[in-house]
Amino acid sequence: MKKKKVIVYLHRYPLEYESNLFPATRKLLDLLIKKYEVIYVSFKPISKKNEALRKGITIRELPFTIDRKSAKDKWIKMFIWYLNIWNIRKIIKENNASFIVHKEQLPFIPSILARMKIPMLLDIGDWWWSTLLCKYNLEKVSEKIENVEIRDWNKFKNLYLSTHSKAEAEMIYERGMDIKRMTVINQSSNDKTFKPVDARDIRKKLGLKDTDWVVAVHGIIHPSKDYGLLLKWWAKISAKHNNWKLLNIGGTMGEEWYKKRIKELNIEDSTILTGWIDGPGELNKYLNAADCLLVTRKNNLANRGLIPSSLHHSMSIGKPLVVTGLAGLTENVQNGINGYSYIPDSYESFEKTLEHIYNNPKEARKVGLAGIARGKECFDLDKSARNFFNLIDRNIKK
Repeated sequence: MKKKKVIVYLHRYPLEYESNLFPATRKLLDLLIKKYEVIYVSFKPISKKNEALRKGITIRELPFTIDRKSAKDKWIKMFIWYLNIWNIRKIIKENNASFIVHKEQLPFIPSILARMKIPMLLDIGDWWWSTLLCKYNLEKVSEKIENVEIRDWNKFKNLYLSTHSKAEAEMIYERGMDIKRMTVINQSSNDKTFKPVDARDIRKKLGLKDTDWVVAVHGIIHPSKDYGLLLKWWAKISAKHNNWKLLNIGGTMGEEWYKKRIKELNIEDSTILTGWIDGPGELNKYLNAADCLLVTRKNNLANRGLIPSSLHHSMSIGKPLVVTGLAGLTENVQNGINGYSYIPDSYESFEKTLEHIYNNPKEARKVGLAGIARGKECFDLDKSARNFFNLIDRNIKK
């Protein structure tokens, strides 16, 4: 019997976490293992292993766990991941890998692995230099570093990129990458987990009144999401509406800064911070407790074309969704049809959008429900898994 070719799938996070970040993970693995042997390399989970999720593949774990709830632990484990990159290269060589799937866009690692001359897929995600430096207003510096790295990627004809929007692909092309080696593959959303549910118990738990109108954002608190500007705007808008509440679902990295800024702006009465919510099912309940959902991003190059997981989570809930009007987000959210968008950096546009939703509840409800259908169209699990499989299958080393 002919031996199957080997695919090495790399991510700091174990499958239990990766399947939350990329819900089509198991569907993709099912397609791959029919034709190839798959080796998944990661840290260990802190929670119980999901044996059904791991079925049919070989797991190679580094001797450390990783805790997504702890910002400190994630930074430490990223450092350890770098220290282990030569061990990871050894695993790839020992198994005579025919393809590498690299699901985390950490600085320098794509180029280090691409030098092995094995076909490799790099899935574009967070721009780490921008993430690290934007809070110091060093975005021009981060852009220059990223441009150098992208041009280095372009040197390797064995390196292929998957982007999550056309705008993202165009942005990377303008920064020096061959567009012929980029494929737009939409992210996937688990609409079996993220869906409309009764969340009156959560509203009660949060101390909300029936008359409160709740606008929610969710995810890790970070300057790249423009939460500083959001809080500044909320101080102005909540002064006009004493029944409006800003609900921030999530935390880890920037909770202390966020709390301090809320206090400085004297908006403790109109803001609620939940802290980390454990598990997608619980997150779904909190999202349903809101009357309106926000997906905000800073108006900079790194966020041009970005499709965060918070977008497809929010589109599945059926509540009116408001996004920053950046290319990428607006590829999926059509203003006034299946969501709303406001002009980046414009308080007037932001306020006008929220006022319109608040004053037109029937229209907002209709638009929110249309968002569910749009989310299923854009973030279909089967389509996403199939597109990733096809990209890998046609470029694998024969």
